[in-house]
Amino acid sequence: MIENILYTLSESSLIASVIGVLMSALFSQEGKKTCFKIAEAGILVSAFFALLFYNKTFLEGFFTASWQTTLTYCLCALFAVCWLWLSSKWFVKQDASSTRFCILALLLMFLLSLIIKTTNVLVLFFCLALFGLTQYALLKTSTSSEGLYHYAVKYLFSALVCLVFWGCALYFLSTGSYDYGTLAAFVQTQSSFKAAWIVLSLFCCMLFFIGAAPFHFWYADAVSASDLPVGSYFALVPNIAFWSVFLSLYDKVFMPFAQNLKPIFVVFGCLSIVLGAIGANATRFIRKIFSFVYLYQLGVALLVLSTFRAQSAFATYIYMEVYLFLMIGVYVCLFGMRLNGEHINNLSFLKGYAFMRPYVSATLVFYILSLTGLPPFIGFISQFFMLFNVYQSLWLLYLILAGFLMLLPAYFRIIQTIYFFKKGYHFDRVEFGLYIALIVHIVFVSVLAVKPNFFMIQASLF
Repeated sequence: MIENILYTLSESSLIASVIGVLMSALFSQEGKKTCFKIAEAGILVSAFFALLFYNKTFLEGFFTASWQTTLTYCLCALFAVCWLWLSSKWFVKQDASSTRFCILALLLMFLLSLIIKTTNVLVLFFCLALFGLTQYALLKTSTSSEGLYHYAVKYLFSALVCLVFWGCALYFLSTGSYDYGTLAAFVQTQSSFKAAWIVLSLFCCMLFFIGAAPFHFWYADAVSASDLPVGSYFALVPNIAFWSVFLSLYDKVFMPFAQNLKPIFVVFGCLSIVLGAIGANATRFIRKIFSFVYLYQLGVALLVLSTFRAQSAFATYIYMEVYLFLMIGVYVCLFGMRLNGEHINNLSFLKGYAFMRPYVSATLVFYILSLTGLPPFIGFISQFFMLFNVYQSLWLLYLILAGFLMLLPAYFRIIQTIYFFKKGYHFDRVEFGLYIALIVHIVFVSVLAVKPNFFMIQASLF
């Protein structure tokens, strides 16, 4: 009994932090900063207990703990702390209440912890339902766009539709097992219609929460149209968690149906690559460009997974992880890009930005070049893992390279606007703390590029 209580400390510390944020809002005069400090501390404590009990968990029939789940949750915690630290600066400048924001952040981390650890599709279904409602509430905290309310409703309605289809699949599974490990064996005993419904509903629902095409419509709006703290959450925090869950399902549920699912992976992968490249080139909003870049990355990962090779899972995990590490730096730059007190989203307002803020501009270009996967930048490591897994399928390699060439003009347009247009505006000064964060982050990713042992260790965990 006592052991089970200890194993819940990672999750219970988040709930305790929610209570702490509420108490701070009621009794502290410096509510905004204190709420963020409590939330950041609660997430760090939660990550500490996750590491301490890395192979122990409560309700072992429904949840599991391993190095893979612990690593994924700690990465989510790292991304969440960076996100909250950046967001706190926005709330202080806007003089806005942060209580609801911090509470939702902690609840989302609590649900992500359960989603990462669960091995039961029924538990996963209920956690995703609660997670969708919480993300909807977070979207509604934004006030930057009048149309954001409609985006939030569209997201909630679409999530409910996906979950209804999954609910029908759970009805078909009512006489069988909900466990990941035995699910595939049970599905193989069912009729072709039921088997297809169960596997495809699970597959499509996960693609929706990941943000892959054709379920990507909500993701670009959530990242670009919302306030910068909310948009940066969708760009940084939940993606590695959902990708880890998708890879667990890929290994335990989808793998036995490789022959049937391979063309589906290819179709969704190609669709994500094409729509990602077209969307990035078509929009003038810088955050929306990077949201479509994320869609392109998902497409590449799905194409690699379509090979159903043993090493495909860890290759795509490292690929997405490197991408998210780079996106932290991108969003530090975006938080520093301000004009008349407002953060810049429209790319046309960044004309000549490099002439006034050369260090932030050079850093952003560094991250863009890393995202392209060119050596000697860190993105080359993840590209190498991915291309190594498809070198035997030349047509897949050509598809990935074609998508890369389609995406290049979007990257070039950002660099061209910042460096090759005359200065058009008087940009606000960048905070000293953001410069320090950029220096630390560049040193970190540069060390990983020179000595990628960290990623080699992770590869052995899959």
